[in-house]
Amino acid sequence: MLHETMLNDARAIFDASLKAVHAHELIRRAVAIDRSILTVGQRSYDLDSFERVIVIGAGKASAAMAEAIEDLFGEKITGGVVATKYGHTRPLNKIQVIEAGHPLPDESSLQAGDAIQRAAEMANKNDLVVLLLSGGASVLMASFKKYFTLEDSISLNKQLLSCGANIHEMNVIRKCISNIHGGKLAKSIYPATCLSLIISDVIGNRLADIGSGPAYPNDSSADEVYTILRKYKLDQWLPRIESEDVDSEFFKNVDNMIIGDNDKALSGCEATAHSLGYECRRAREMFAGEAREVTVKFINEALALKSRITKPLCYIGGGETTVTLSGHGKGGRNQEAVLSGMMTLKDARPYLFFCAGTDGTDGPTDAAGAWVSDKIYQKAIEKNMNGLEYLNNHDSYNFFEKTRTHIRTGPTMTNVMDVMMLILP
Repeated sequence: MLHETMLNDARAIFDASLKAVHAHELIRRAVAIDRSILTVGQRSYDLDSFERVIVIGAGKASAAMAEAIEDLFGEKITGGVVATKYGHTRPLNKIQVIEAGHPLPDESSLQAGDAIQRAAEMANKNDLVVLLLSGGASVLMASFKKYFTLEDSISLNKQLLSCGANIHEMNVIRKCISNIHGGKLAKSIYPATCLSLIISDVIGNRLADIGSGPAYPNDSSADEVYTILRKYKLDQWLPRIESEDVDSEFFKNVDNMIIGDNDKALSGCEATAHSLGYECRRAREMFAGEAREVTVKFINEALALKSRITKPLCYIGGGETTVTLSGHGKGGRNQEAVLSGMMTLKDARPYLFFCAGTDGTDGPTDAAGAWVSDKIYQKAIEKNMNGLEYLNNHDSYNFFEKTRTHIRTGPTMTNVMDVMMLILP
């Protein structure tokens, strides 16, 4: 199989995953309106029974979700506001969009948090609030407890992002310093009816973790908060961080509905891979943990499987890795995983290894991820590029800039973690 064929196939397979979980596609599949009856899954709502329909939300896909909701609801929408990452906005008619910082909050995140809270508090018992959530909501809408400043939050988030904490651990801490997350937005929405439409970016689709659970009860204990801070040597924050519960009364009118996740993205991969003639198999479980360790395990599983299969194999997996930073390079978890994969596979056999974020972003870079192959490894050796040195300095971005094997998608209008793929002809 030609190198160019494998690359074209990998990109087509990944593009199919993005299409399967695009916000418009997910809303179209999950939400229907027939006259005045709104149906989502097994739940139905009579829109004529509500005085107003208010749309709020946050996340990298929230503007695209709002665009699809406007198309469906039309004049039934009273108004609303959503927060999204810079560059991820969409043209909306009735719903305001506020672009804000990610992965670190900024002043616009505070403005978004304030606007969303005010919209939520405006709702009364005769209103329907449609809450649109996707990955990034933990940072894009912000309101901190009075003893916590924006600068404090930026500092804490930088430490959480660099220490190797996973998304669950980060969001446990984020909920403790927020006036919105950990169920507190549900308190602002009450007594209105709340329909929360969610695109999941966490393993297991835990509602308490997606966007730090603004409309779901906080299930984190004080002991868990303490354990996480001590685990990552963040003891200096202990006196200012404490878990807070919201009374169950405020959740009785809330329906949280997951409409998209990584499983749907991988289903898109499978269908396209099969159509291209591959034997497509999924990893046994979603991946999590240090990028280097995850990659080695993933590759070994694929190689073992390929030894029993004669057809070209496309081995896929989904999840989200972490990177514990120690060097001074530039990169992201997907680029780190791919560079680690190249150093594992080298050029012992033909292959193409690919890993990218479905949100189009990998760390503080303009890339979604990267790809490598046995041919790229050989070219790197010819150019005296020491992949291990780049890896140890966490400088994968600059390595792939030189090999010209970055994956760039721009904003994808979705966010369901990452897709990893190994093609073995």
